[in-house]
Amino acid sequence: ETTPSLPIEGLNGLDWAVLAGYGLLLVLSGWWFSRRGAKDTDDYFLAGRSMPAWAVAFSLLATAQSAATFVGVPQQSYAGNLTYVATILGPLIAAFITIGVFLPVYFKQNVHSPYHLLETRFGPGARGATSWTYLLGRVLANGARTYIGALPLSLWVFRAGGVPCGTNTAFQKPSSWPETPLSANVGTSGNMR
Repeated sequence: ETTPSLPIEGLNGLDWAVLAGYGLLLVLSGWWFSRRGAKDTDDYFLAGRSMPAWAVAFSLLATAQSAATFVGVPQQSYAGNLTYVATILGPLIAAFITIGVFLPVYFKQNVHSPYHLLETRFGPGARGATSWTYLLGRVLANGARTYIGALPLSLWVFRAGGVPCGTNTAFQKPSSWPETPLSANVGTSGNMR
């Protein structure tokens, strides 16, 4: 079974304008919201309990998105594989479990994060072990997302730039590796304080 392919034409002026506008919006919103520093952990984790529910909901949904969502899912769906749609049910079930089981405990214990709860209930060793496990998982997952995000960049650099890609395969691993550190640095540089 072959996957249908879409024509590759490169980016036009409107595409570049949208990308530049999006980048500018990210920088400006980051600057705007970072002007007021967090005073304590309550302010940092809960925004001083001043955010409306819709903003929290959008923030949680945006956190679940990545380059894999925008690059891989449409291609898979176009090919007829709707597996990703089924995976949306898991987080939905998890949200109801979190609301029914974990949030009451958070409010009762007056904690702000799962790590704070683990430290309160089981000590600093549990918090540390969970934190390091989570960080390792994030490093691996972010590496995969950065690689997936570098694939379209590789297409643009090596196809639109006139550099031959070799065979007819558009996504070649060697051509994507050089852009991976560049895209990771560009993508995270706006988040540093």
